Amino acid sequence: MKPQIAKRWTHPFESIIGVGGAILIGKIGSAVVGTVALIPLAEGTLELAKMTVSKAARGTGLGFALGKAALARAKAMGAKKCT
Repeated sequence: MKPQIAKRWTHPFESIIGVGGAILIGKIGSAVVGTVALIPLAEGTLELAKMTVSKAARGTGLGFALGKAALARAKAMGAKKCT
């Protein structure tokens, strides 16, 4: 893994949220079972990155809900494009 990519995941507040991105977390009850990040690439463009759902939560619709929520958040953040 490239050092700049590894830094994103070891320091997410600094490298994702601190640069204007967002991290969405999916929960079932009190258990965190999914995540997705929105990372600014350029003006009006966000990368939808590292979307994952735990094996236990697959098939529940959580992945679809996270994707839908991420696109809604990207729109609210002013993104014209997600990659």
